[in-house]
Amino acid sequence: MSLYSKSVLCSVLAICTAASAAELGSVAKPGAVSSNAWNEAEIAIKKFQVPPGFKLEVFAVEPQLANPVAIALDEKGRVFVSETHRYRTSVLDIRNYMGWYEDDLAIRTLDDRVAMIQKHLGPKAMDLAKESEVVRLLVDQDGNGRADRSTLFAEGFNSLLDGIASGVLARN
Repeated sequence: MSLYSKSVLCSVLAICTAASAAELGSVAKPGAVSSNAWNEAEIAIKKFQVPPGFKLEVFAVEPQLANPVAIALDEKGRVFVSETHRYRTSVLDIRNYMGWYEDDLAIRTLDDRVAMIQKHLGPKAMDLAKESEVVRLLVDQDGNGRADRSTLFAEGFNSLLDGIASGVLARN
């Protein structure tokens, strides 16, 4: 995969997915992805204005991934996708609770943060631990330039202290 392809891949992944979540732990096989999904993605990328020397190609479509917020490519050409499923549902955004501001500023440890959340939300604090962010692994096994394998790489990012998935870094 060329450098130009890698730089454009992020945009294509982001526009070729809808807002609904893919089933966790699923492996999307080539036959599991409808030809309609690929067609819709191909139509969408035709609307991009691409500078000379750049080329857009569809690499993955839903249900291979959902809600992507970040990608990383490793030295083997595999694509790791950070997906968010907690935004606006399972993550505390203190900006919505200005009355908590001073308590938030007084926090010095992780235990202090948990105590503050529990103080203000009571039993509803556990609602913040229901959904998990995930990291999905996309692989082009047959070398045709399209992901033909999608697997759940990591999950369990759903504690009271976990935020939204906003990055991923592939390393070795």
